[in-house]
Amino acid sequence: MRLTLDIIVIPDGLQYQSIQTIVSKIKSLGMNAIRLTYAIQMVDQYYSNGNKDTTVQQSFTNALGSTNGPKVYAKFLAANPSFNASTTRLDVFDAVAAECAKQRE
Repeated sequence: MRLTLDIIVIPDGLQYQSIQTIVSKIKSLGMNAIRLTYAIQMVDQYYSNGNKDTTVQQSFTNALGSTNGPKVYAKFLAANPSFNASTTRLDVFDAVAAECAKQRE
């Protein structure tokens, strides 16, 4: 029997602040690199799902349940209004990388 833990698998803090704000704060501290880690489970899920990623909305609900998942997801959208119901976890990673590139000196 294999135990599977559902996890959100997006960078932390995006339910509180926008990607732009977080990257800007990191940059203001004088840091010039960000280690954007990911869970192997996300890659496994991608391949087992026919090379299709899970939406962020599904990920929040799967990890936090049908009561808390939508609440945290709504906060995520409020802080990051460029995302929507079709946004995938990999889209979020792409957006973080793009914002880092945009704010680099």
